[in-house]
Amino acid sequence: MGKKGSAKNPSDNLDDINAAINTIVKSMIGSQHQAQGNSPVIYRFDIRVDTRGVTVANPNPGAIIRQPKLAKAAESEPLIDVIEHEASVIVTADMPGIERGKLSLFADSGSLSITSKGRRAYNTTIDLPSQVDPRGAHAFYNNGVLQVELTKSRSYEGKGIKIEMS
Repeated sequence: MGKKGSAKNPSDNLDDINAAINTIVKSMIGSQHQAQGNSPVIYRFDIRVDTRGVTVANPNPGAIIRQPKLAKAAESEPLIDVIEHEASVIVTADMPGIERGKLSLFADSGSLSITSKGRRAYNTTIDLPSQVDPRGAHAFYNNGVLQVELTKSRSYEGKGIKIEMS
């Protein structure tokens, strides 16, 4: 999908990106993964403009289509953003009302688990877009926002570890 050209600015590809989003959304709506009851279906897709200026759409990177369990009344899933950079993966979670000491993080080479206890509870596991080495993870929590930076690694095969916050 996309035009070949020498576009240097991703905004030059807005028509291609819009077409890619429309195609992906139509395929999601018609997919066999339909919501059951009040449980949402979470779809993941990736749209990039490569170095040649070609728009590349992938409706299902990492085969991640999931239907989360409904959270208990006192437990919910935080709003999460996962950004993949060349050498790292950064996970940002909006978690208001949590005391820093009641937050627990656990990571292995392919996922990050976030758990908190207290007046407001969160419990979620995020599948990461690339393999990481959790031993070099850095986590920060300030004003209800958690940020975890994990270094990419193709060779880490160790066990999962608990991540301490700075």
